[in-house]
Amino acid sequence: MDRHKYRLCFSKDGAMRFIGHLDLLRLFQRAIKRSGLPVKYSAGFNPHQLISFAMPLPIGHSSAAEYADIEFLQPPDDITIPLSAQLPEGLKINSVRPLIPGERPAPAMTAAAMYEIEFPHHVNLDKSVGEVMSAKRIVAERKTKSGAGMVDIRPDIITLHSNGSTLYAMLKSGSARNLKPELLAKHICGNIDFNPFAIRYRRIEIYKETAGFGYEPLKNP
Repeated sequence: MDRHKYRLCFSKDGAMRFIGHLDLLRLFQRAIKRSGLPVKYSAGFNPHQLISFAMPLPIGHSSAAEYADIEFLQPPDDITIPLSAQLPEGLKINSVRPLIPGERPAPAMTAAAMYEIEFPHHVNLDKSVGEVMSAKRIVAERKTKSGAGMVDIRPDIITLHSNGSTLYAMLKSGSARNLKPELLAKHICGNIDFNPFAIRYRRIEIYKETAGFGYEPLKNP
């Protein structure tokens, strides 16, 4: 049987920043059901829509490029218009494309993400960027389910550049390695000056790793 899978790229802004991952999933499930799109369901006693998201977005973060893979029973005539009509303000579909045969799902392909981080004006980003990129090791405390531990986060920082009080950070993200932008921001500010409520985060793009260790957006085939 043919598999009709599509990848949606959507933005998450405004009040939707405060919707958690599970609530976002339920919101999309209801919107898809109301749209009348021929979504495919799993088999078994508790069937659910076949939809998966590339990477959970922390509460309070906005995003210009989130990704969801959806499987349908048959190719829809259109996805953007009927689904957009059922989504609340703050969620906007940017693009839709069919997955190519054999293409892995978005969660399995996620390898990196670009973040826009807005700092208070007193933080010297130009100096911090130079120090971070020239460092061989950056040891920071990372909390996990098993407890807190000291880890070297330098291998997870791919690129950094600043523009005034805004930092653009491309970080390893995914199941293999993952660096939260909050941990990088805390290191740059220092423990004394770090105020998590004074910093704003926006995910700009999510990337897959390609041959030759390059990166491409998940929206690309």
